[in-house]
Amino acid sequence: MYHSVSHSNNEAKNNMYILNSRRFAEQIEFLKNYSTNHIFPLKEIFSSKSKMSFAFTFDDGYKDNLSIVAPLMKKLDIPFTVFITTDYVQSNDKRYLTPEEVKELSHDFEVDIGSHTKSHPRLTACNTKDARKELIYSKKWLEDLIGKEVDTFSYPHGDVDYRIRELVSDAGYKIARTSLFNYCSFSQDRLLLNSMEIWNSDSLKDFTNKIDGHWDWLRWT
Repeated sequence: MYHSVSHSNNEAKNNMYILNSRRFAEQIEFLKNYSTNHIFPLKEIFSSKSKMSFAFTFDDGYKDNLSIVAPLMKKLDIPFTVFITTDYVQSNDKRYLTPEEVKELSHDFEVDIGSHTKSHPRLTACNTKDARKELIYSKKWLEDLIGKEVDTFSYPHGDVDYRIRELVSDAGYKIARTSLFNYCSFSQDRLLLNSMEIWNSDSLKDFTNKIDGHWDWLRWT
C-alpha cells in the first residue's frame, strides 16, 4: 500500500506517505527479483496458486503515480491499482491527476483504476445516504471517464464497519482494501482485505521484514 512517490528528498521527509523515488525503485526491483511471476493486479490476486503473491496499490490519485510510478512499473512489467478520490482529480490541485491523466493511466499502462470515494470522508461517520452517495458517485464517475468497470475500492482512512462493508457490496464493488496491517488469506472477506503500508522511513531491510511478516506489530493495534 503506497500513496505518493517524489524525486524530492525534502518533500519525502515531510510526509511519511511520500516515498523518495530512489527508495521506491529499490523496493520494487527487489520485490520483482524476490517474487518473479507472483505479482498480480489486486483484482486477480486470488487467482494465484502461489503460496505468496503480491499486489501494488496507491491511494488518492497523486500525479506522480503517472509521471514517476507508471513508467518504472511498465519497464519492470508490474501491474498496479490506483484508487482515485474523484473530488481530488476534479479540483485543479496540481498534486493530483487530472481526469485526462486518469484516462492515460487506465489505457496506456497496466493500471487498474479503483474508487477511493468522492471526497475522502471517514465513512463510518457518514449517515447511510451520504455514504452511499460517496460510493456510487465515485464509481459511476470513474466508469464514465475511463469506459471500464470500476469494481475495486479502498476505504479512506481505512475506516470501515459492517454497515459500510454492506454498502460497498450493494454499490457493486467486488474487491475492497482496508488499512489493517496483515497478510490476506484465500479465505479472506474480499471486501475487507488487509494491507501492508509502506512508509518513507522504511529501509530495504524494513521493507523486506514487512513482506516476510517479521514487522507486524501494527496488526495488534
